[in-house]
Amino acid sequence: MEFRLLYSGELHASSTSSPRVEEKHKIREQLHPQLKRLWQTHKGLMELAAHHASAAEYQHPLTPEQIALASQPIGPYGATEWHRELGLRYFA
Repeated sequence: MEFRLLYSGELHASSTSSPRVEEKHKIREQLHPQLKRLWQTHKGLMELAAHHASAAEYQHPLTPEQIALASQPIGPYGATEWHRELGLRYFA
């Protein structure tokens, strides 16, 4: 599958001292409708979403402690830290 996402605007590097949270949010705001439309119109993605929705019915919900852990900022080793802690599968 191949697709393109369009973004119009400046791209600045972020750092610890300047995480540029607002700028990242503006980028996400431009990309989100495009991704949403892709998921609504691509047959393979629609089937995947339907499969995951039906599979989710059989999974145990996360506890409040697990939700709090998943909501923490990502550490130096990335998202895999809390994915392992929660027993979730993470595909990099």
